[in-house]
Amino acid sequence: CKLTSVQVGSADEPVFLVSAADSTELAGNAVIFGVLFATNVEGTAGGLTTAGTNTLYGAGIVEGDIKNFNGTYQIVYNDDLVDRATKKGSLGKIYGGWTDFHQDWR
Repeated sequence: CKLTSVQVGSADEPVFLVSAADSTELAGNAVIFGVLFATNVEGTAGGLTTAGTNTLYGAGIVEGDIKNFNGTYQIVYNDDLVDRATKKGSLGKIYGGWTDFHQDWR
């Protein structure tokens, strides 16, 4: 999962982004509004790498290695964005939904 020079979500519509890729990379002015969860559930190589100026407005969770920080990576914690990204009725809280992850993660 590589996010390069992109904005994910917005202040009005934050996201809860889950990355289970071997490597989650932020590069070249990536901006995320909401919650980023980088997990190593699909393999032990999972983690987070950043290069360039990247900003996360909300909160971040990394399950795995924080591999490399080059440039400026900022997490600007914001209660309101976290609350709206995880509000009831969002994808993560739909009863009867499904996941492609293995049983250990559920």
